[in-house]
Amino acid sequence: CAFAAQLAGVAGALVSCGPAEQRDAPELDDIVLSPPVLHLNQEINITLLGRAPVKVPMSEIRVLGSVYICRRVSDCMPVFTYNESLCSLIGGAAACSDVMPGEAWTASRSWLLPLGIVRGTYALQLEFRSSTGEVLSCYEQPGIMVLASLFVNRVRDFRDAIVAFAVAASSSYSVGGMFPFLSRGLLPQITGYLIIGIVVGPYVCNLLSHMHIYLIGDLINRISLAFIGGAAGAEIFLPEFRSLLLPLALQVLCISVATLVICSVGVMVANDSGVLPIPALASQSSLASRAAVAMLAAALMTARSPASAIAIIAELKCPETIGAKMALGITVLSDIVVLILFSLCTQVVRIAVHGGAFGPLVLLGVISEISASVF
Repeated sequence: CAFAAQLAGVAGALVSCGPAEQRDAPELDDIVLSPPVLHLNQEINITLLGRAPVKVPMSEIRVLGSVYICRRVSDCMPVFTYNESLCSLIGGAAACSDVMPGEAWTASRSWLLPLGIVRGTYALQLEFRSSTGEVLSCYEQPGIMVLASLFVNRVRDFRDAIVAFAVAASSSYSVGGMFPFLSRGLLPQITGYLIIGIVVGPYVCNLLSHMHIYLIGDLINRISLAFIGGAAGAEIFLPEFRSLLLPLALQVLCISVATLVICSVGVMVANDSGVLPIPALASQSSLASRAAVAMLAAALMTARSPASAIAIIAELKCPETIGAKMALGITVLSDIVVLILFSLCTQVVRIAVHGGAFGPLVLLGVISEISASVF
């Protein structure tokens, strides 16, 4: 369960694939798939939302679309290409002439997915090219899931996902137990579980693919969270923690504040310096909105892992010591703090991006979000 929680991947975010940003390059804001999850023998619609370049005429721009099937992350093979002028996609020369420089445009196309194509994860790449063939801008949408439409094939895919997870989980349990011996006691067993999870996942060996994770990942996460919550609750006996409440609260406060400040600054510095470009930050126009988004990311980093704490305490056989109680208490309290911080930072992001004032209505929204999460 611990390593399975690390396998959940986020797919479908539109990313730039080069070349370097140009002032006169066409911009693509979003790619909308309908339906979001595709099935074989089904009609799909792809809608492009973009903005016209300032100087390059729309009539001189062509769109080269490429569809890739991905065996694992960053290991994809082209299976389909599509080449058409941007004006034709938008709706013809008349519709294209109505789009002024810098204005938004919308293009849409529909296809029928053949029944015989391979099920799995696909990526869509769009290149905007000039009349001379120069690539002006490039965008990619990874993680497009194509699933079976026939019942028998759905059953087979679920069977493969369950078997792959069972093999990965059993091997991680067996091999992970060797890590304390191999590291001479420096690494706990859970480190082995996490490493094996990375190895068998879609980023390395692809024994558990993105499609497998999509099919059974949500169910496994829910079951895992139920066991983790129950195990954490079973280790907490309130009378034993009463004398530790003040030290626990002070440590959680210091850790949360330090994490929030250091990670917020670190995320902004990494993005502004180009070391780690973050689209959610780069798309913000003001410093305040970038700081708000960075703070939201930092709020998530204040979370701790109850599963890791419980596993290490059980492995060391020290549940009755004050250090173990402190570690478990800090972990559980941190989860409460991250819930409150995330709700507050979400409201701050809305105010910074869309405008508004921080007042009683904002606090009421935070309270309602926390109440909805609890109940």
